Amino acid sequence: MKCDAKHGLKADAARRFAIICAVERDGTVQSTQEIFEQLRGVLHELFEIDPAQVTLEAHLYNDLEIDSIDTIDLILRLKEITGRKIQPDQFRHVRTVGDAVNAIQSLLQHKPAAA
Repeated sequence: MKCDAKHGLKADAARRFAIICAVERDGTVQSTQEIFEQLRGVLHELFEIDPAQVTLEAHLYNDLEIDSIDTIDLILRLKEITGRKIQPDQFRHVRTVGDAVNAIQSLLQHKPAAA
């Protein structure tokens, strides 16, 4: 799917693809704040978490009540958003929202593997 306005992506779809579109558009990775805002939206969409609760310091399990099954759902959604293959090992040490943002930023800095 080409990421541009003329394809008429709905608001939710546009938000889902915002991270990868930014990378495709100019080859640069979004800032930590931009990735955080995208992740905040995904957490609200998937798990109905109040965006005000989502801070960089928030612990995924203790503060946001995201369990291991939810983590798999999150990883699958991030795969959709980024278009990158994500190995669960890449998120093994993610404990906080900030850790997740850093993992996403690292993922986006690497070129996707050829299919």
